[in-house]
Amino acid sequence: MLADLIERIFGKTEKTGSLAKDRLRVVLASDRSKIPPEVMDKIRIELIQVLSKYLELDDTALNVSMERDEDSIALVVNTPVHRVREIKVS
Repeated sequence: MLADLIERIFGKTEKTGSLAKDRLRVVLASDRSKIPPEVMDKIRIELIQVLSKYLELDDTALNVSMERDEDSIALVVNTPVHRVREIKVS
C-alpha cells in the first residue's frame, strides 16, 4: 500500500538493471557506428539549432543516441518540447 502511494506520487521508476542494460546498449550501438564523440557533439549542437527554429525545447535535456537494429543504425533524438513556435509561411 505504501509502495503504491509512493509510485502514484513520484511515478513508476525502472529497475537499475534495466536502466544499465539500456545504457550499455546505447554505448555499444555508438561504438559500432564508428562515429567519434566529437562528431556526435557537433550533430547534437546542430540539431539543437535546427529544432529551436520550430520548437521551444529544453536543450539541456536533449539526448542524442544511436540505436542498432539487426542491420541498421538509427539516430534517436529525445528532448522535452515546451511548445511549437509560430512559423510564418510566405
